[in-house]
Amino acid sequence: MTAEPRDKRYGTPLSEAIARIPNELPFDAVGIFQIVPLGQDGFGLEGDELADFVRRSIRGLLDAGAVPVRGGKGTGYEWVKQKQYGTSKHEITEALIAEWQAMPNDPLVLCGEGIWFAIPEPGVKYVKVD
Repeated sequence: MTAEPRDKRYGTPLSEAIARIPNELPFDAVGIFQIVPLGQDGFGLEGDELADFVRRSIRGLLDAGAVPVRGGKGTGYEWVKQKQYGTSKHEITEALIAEWQAMPNDPLVLCGEGIWFAIPEPGVKYVKVD
């Protein structure tokens, strides 16, 4: 039996790091550009292990009530919900994994073109959902 990977710098177990990712949602959106480097640099993951880390992180964000969003410039909202990824959490997660894997492995590209996650707040112009 192998021990759970730990963050190289802080010693945080992998499952705990994944569980912490949604903690930022009440304050700010979470971007894929934050998740991928955490898996790569923090835990030394690559290939299927990195994909599993990103998949579990996305699922945790969706379970916390977040939706995939992109910047809402010109809409009057900070973020606009992206509906093209599907309706079920599984569909959304797998579509986002495929999109991420097709992108260059560049943090600037992930930040600018990668998906973000935010929690819609009724009555607040934070996430445009319709």
